[in-house]
Amino acid sequence: MLGRRACQRAGVPHIRVHGLRHTFGSQVAMAGADPFAIMKAMGHADIKTTMIYVSLGKSHIREQVEKLNSIHLLPSSAPGIFYRTLAQHG
Repeated sequence: MLGRRACQRAGVPHIRVHGLRHTFGSQVAMAGADPFAIMKAMGHADIKTTMIYVSLGKSHIREQVEKLNSIHLLPSSAPGIFYRTLAQHG
């Protein structure tokens, strides 16, 4: 293969170009890009195809789950407060 030999001569690891698509999909997803924007950027017509290219690292998944810990739940009386506020400002 010409690509493999060129990489050996240059002293860099051989990387298949198709692997870069997986890297792109995963990196932009972990950076917070919208899945449909990724789909369009990759030229896919179906989000299912895009999701094949996106793999999230365990640390990224853990960070996203940790965000749930910062959510402050409202007391059970909160929905009434919300609706009264809407009525006052509506």
